[in-house]
Amino acid sequence: MGVFTNFATSMKAQIFAEMEKLRDAGYLSRMLQHYPREARPLVGIPLGTLAEVARTLARQADWEKVVTDLMGRGRYEDVVLAVNILDNTTMNDSDFLRRLADYVPEIDSRQLCDAICLSAHRALNHPEMMHRFLAPYLAGPTDLQQRFALVMILDYFVNIDSIADTLETLSHVRPVGPESEDALAWAYQVSFLAFPRKTCISLERLGGDDRLFELIVTRIERCNRLLIPDRMMLQRLRYEHQQTGHRPVHDDRQIWR
Repeated sequence: MGVFTNFATSMKAQIFAEMEKLRDAGYLSRMLQHYPREARPLVGIPLGTLAEVARTLARQADWEKVVTDLMGRGRYEDVVLAVNILDNTTMNDSDFLRRLADYVPEIDSRQLCDAICLSAHRALNHPEMMHRFLAPYLAGPTDLQQRFALVMILDYFVNIDSIADTLETLSHVRPVGPESEDALAWAYQVSFLAFPRKTCISLERLGGDDRLFELIVTRIERCNRLLIPDRMMLQRLRYEHQQTGHRPVHDDRQIWR
């Protein structure tokens, strides 16, 4: 824990030197197995450690200067730490979203995308504000920016209060690339595990792309947490799709009750 004490009192150069000391060789090795070579350099600091450091730095009077300096460095951990610091400050949520928007174009890998999403806990504070913020990204300006919006949704809006709006949103998303396609299937998987019947109804309404429908259903089926009745429900949905050539729409919805 001594290293975190150093963070509280060090100048910029010392902060960056301390970050090097937090390198976890095993974590770095696991990250590099799937990390794109062209993406930002990695130090190899676990997300939990970065979150702990951020809570300390966010209490410092010069936290804003630290955030600016981190972005000047441009490593994976620098970007994640900067977002974590912003999430822990006392700025209001609208200012936080305005600052968060500056980081979305910096996303250059699914790993950085998902880490930023996990660092933006303020998404829970004002759901309507967050949905408005995410709407432009859901349209898919880029593959990774669309993934950002989808992962934010699956991280924070698959719950009893938001599930109806979440599934309605997901049914209108058309992925623009492999990263957003993966995130959409992941979002449906998370939704199905929590709300299987509601998710099946949403999947019925997923129009247009049969390949996408199959990708999503396959992703859900691969989950080892599926209960047998829910797995049967999913198999029934796929069977009817295969028999009719399109997803059935049951007006009475009895099939999923």
